[in-house]
Amino acid sequence: MNNRYNAEQHQALKRYDPIWKSLRIDRGISILQGLAYLVIIAFYISLYSSTQNPTFGIILFGILLLQLIFTQIRQERHWLRVGERRLYALHNDVPMQGQIVKDPAKQPAALPFVVALDWKRNVLIIIGVATAIFIVVVVAVFLWPGTSDQNVFIAMLLSVIIFFVVVMILLSLAYQAYFLRQRIEVSEDGITTRFRGQEYHMRWQDARIFAQYGSGAMGQYKQIFEISNEQVIVRWSQGEFLGNFLLKAMSNTTGKQDYNWLISRVNALVAEHTSLPLIRLDNASPIKLNSEVRQRLQGLTNPQTEAASTAIPLAQYDPLVQRLQWRGESGRAMLIACGVSLLLFIYGILSLAHLLVIPPLQSFGNGFWLVIGGMLFVVFALTLGILSVSQRYWQRIASLRQRASQTPATFEVSPQPMPTAELPQPASLIIRSRASYLFTILFIESFIIWSLVNGSLINGLIHQHLEPVGLLISLVVALLMSVLMTPFIQRSSQRRIEVSSHGISTRLNMIDSYINWQDARLFARYQSLQLRRRSPRNHYYELASQQTVVRWFVNGGRFSFITTEPKMGQEQYENWSQALASYITARTQCPLLDLNTEEMK
Repeated sequence: MNNRYNAEQHQALKRYDPIWKSLRIDRGISILQGLAYLVIIAFYISLYSSTQNPTFGIILFGILLLQLIFTQIRQERHWLRVGERRLYALHNDVPMQGQIVKDPAKQPAALPFVVALDWKRNVLIIIGVATAIFIVVVVAVFLWPGTSDQNVFIAMLLSVIIFFVVVMILLSLAYQAYFLRQRIEVSEDGITTRFRGQEYHMRWQDARIFAQYGSGAMGQYKQIFEISNEQVIVRWSQGEFLGNFLLKAMSNTTGKQDYNWLISRVNALVAEHTSLPLIRLDNASPIKLNSEVRQRLQGLTNPQTEAASTAIPLAQYDPLVQRLQWRGESGRAMLIACGVSLLLFIYGILSLAHLLVIPPLQSFGNGFWLVIGGMLFVVFALTLGILSVSQRYWQRIASLRQRASQTPATFEVSPQPMPTAELPQPASLIIRSRASYLFTILFIESFIIWSLVNGSLINGLIHQHLEPVGLLISLVVALLMSVLMTPFIQRSSQRRIEVSSHGISTRLNMIDSYINWQDARLFARYQSLQLRRRSPRNHYYELASQQTVVRWFVNGGRFSFITTEPKMGQEQYENWSQALASYITARTQCPLLDLNTEEMK
């Protein structure tokens, strides 16, 4: 009976929610991709079953097929859970305890307010020109007189590999960009959005829920917002997308055109016109919530027990801690990296021992796969260690935060910032890593990695030592990767602090956070994570409420590695940080605490 009820409920959710139209398209693409994997497996078996053992190739493409199925099932289950929690919020008068996040601390924009995410035409032109040049160069190599068959084979093989990878990346980007294109229009009457190719409108008086949740896609930090009722769902999204490489943000306002910043303005307008709290639909199970609410409605909660639990935990939802959990995005990324590195490394060892030989992979040389697998495994091990240390660090910070909220006098900074009612100027500060610094680091890393890769690749293909050719290829590839990756990394590592009379909004580690002054319960600072003992000059500052936490990072040294907008010197930056602390102390009436006052145990 329960299974039948759940099936009927799921069918009702799918009819009610327009996102399922897009998910059906994704499912169709996944089916075609899965069929392509099956064709490749069948072709591989027919090609090499008589001469070599095809087990490795079958396992490899079988893993890819299983990963495809797992991703699709996971995505659909995510949207079913979101739909169940939406129904719960619509049909229960008691709000979801611990789920409410207050209105964004943003000063509303003038109406009508229009935000769009559309194609970058200049990037499309550059990609087209680069592809044409690549094709011309490859054709010229093939037709050049005096070119040996061996060189033609090498050029053709490398060209096919590079071209295939580039085409797949561009197709993936174009697919993402097509669905990520958005248009949001906020007016006095309501809001109209175009999300994943579908357009919807809702009047302010019809909205019953203002909600936020993750996209459910592995490796994406996108946050989706919605206002909804029993009949209509209006969505828009915010976050870091790989597809943004092909997209640009536009609005009908002057000044900043940063998409995340513009979306925060949209959220402020929605909160103002609907008077609804922003609730989360993705960080608790609906069964647990229903049980808690049922107890409250029936009066089963013991009042004495509630009165005794005076220590209310702060920052119950911390997006950074959620990301670092083993069951979060970091844990899944570690699992994938470990599997790929071990697979390549084991194959390299077996091929060297002539226990397993795969003709398509053997042409690259056995040492090539051993080097690649070993390098990936070293990166995985280092990342795993850093992730474990980071988890312990933030667990200790959470423990110290709770202790500081109970005994603040023990952690108070002396002297305290002088409270001031004057808003720090500028009210908005953007901090980026210096492009020259990032370019140098990326170039050195890429050159070292590609020198190792190309050495094994060239030796495996033509069984000759061509150090000058390998170094030249490594130099060109490192240069191209540095030029392409520097803007992307600079953007993804961008930090932002924005202060208003309503509250504070920050961006740190690709996480946008906001808090109203009246919700703040603790204002603290603590040293950044240090893998070795050194002068504690860099600090995190945070403002915590019962539900969430807002962080920003203050550089105490190596100021030459960063740049600010508007431009500041180190002394101006330090004075601005002190003015910000003074303003926060005045607005929140919270003293500044130092969580490093006591030794972390």
